[in-house]
Amino acid sequence: MIHNDLYYFDLKINGQTINVLENDLDFQIHDSVNCFYNNAILNFNDVSGSLREFLLFSEGVEYELSFGFKDNFLRCKYTVDSDDTKEQTKLGTISLPTKLSLVNSFFKKEEIKSEAYNKKISEIVSDIFSSENFKKNIETTSSKAIWYRPLQTQKEFIEMLCKKANPYGENTPYYCFFNCDNSFNFVSYENMLNQQEVTTLYQFPQADSGINLSTVYEIKEFKQGSLKTKPYWNRRVFSRDVSTGEYKETICKMSDYPKKSNYSIPIIFDNRTITGYIDTGNEEDKTYNTAMINYGLKNTFFLERFVVTTIFNPNLMSGKKINLETKYSPNLVDLEKANYISGEYLIEDCIHIWDNKARRATTQIIIGRKFAKIPSDYKIKKDLINV
Repeated sequence: MIHNDLYYFDLKINGQTINVLENDLDFQIHDSVNCFYNNAILNFNDVSGSLREFLLFSEGVEYELSFGFKDNFLRCKYTVDSDDTKEQTKLGTISLPTKLSLVNSFFKKEEIKSEAYNKKISEIVSDIFSSENFKKNIETTSSKAIWYRPLQTQKEFIEMLCKKANPYGENTPYYCFFNCDNSFNFVSYENMLNQQEVTTLYQFPQADSGINLSTVYEIKEFKQGSLKTKPYWNRRVFSRDVSTGEYKETICKMSDYPKKSNYSIPIIFDNRTITGYIDTGNEEDKTYNTAMINYGLKNTFFLERFVVTTIFNPNLMSGKKINLETKYSPNLVDLEKANYISGEYLIEDCIHIWDNKARRATTQIIIGRKFAKIPSDYKIKKDLINV
């Protein structure tokens, strides 16, 4: 289905194309670096009650949703997780408006197994998905070791490995997640940070360009707050020497991972104060002790967040990097570039939305960063955590 000669939409249920009227459906498709599976929400009016009568809302039914532009759209297969119905719209029938919750279709293939591997973690993840034809972005990890999968699903096992994975020469944790284009990612924070930006978003109109895919509709700040992040600012790290039984103690500072020279963290804090601790267990392999330290620092990698709404853009997905250009008004008349707020951000969370009432599609992303370059003439710079 093509809407307004612009958007491409196609819906298949159990492999069969379903013709849905524009007024009968709106939806959201979502992915996040913090969620293993991408998901979707479909809101059906189902005025006739036919979809419910023919069991098309049943758990396990497969939906394939394609949405975007004619030459650039997102396609992914999902399976029904659950549904929520509202009051019937027509007396005497089962015309029940339904909110359908979907999850990536690989969920149906999850099975509990017990296995052992003697490989690199990245090789194990590749093996698990070896028979799948979706795109895989799996970053090579460091040296191989023996790993056990004790009565775990694929998801549980990969998430466990993710906590203990280390990339070559880097000190950042891994993330494992599916995107809305049905691709799977097993990548480090550093890998995502070093990629090329997929776009630059402008909060202000560009000359002679009008409204386009790079225009920001709305932006607002969104932070976790110190109650959640302070335990990771400056931690004591405990580990146990297997040969002697002796406990060792070191300090892990938030600014240590990853190393970003000439950057600042937007927090005022006395780094001599200990705010938390972590016990990494036995020092059988220091690589994995380090991985556990880094994984805990995930809570600090998106310290500064913004919720940004744009015109629908299929190139925006979680794990991608964007550049943000914004301005401020020092005298409420003139506009100047906001040198601190502008810069590089990672997309932490992404929702693509089709609103059938407004007849428009939008993309809402949560972008975040840990470090930023602060102009040297900003007085507050000297009090911040500087690297």
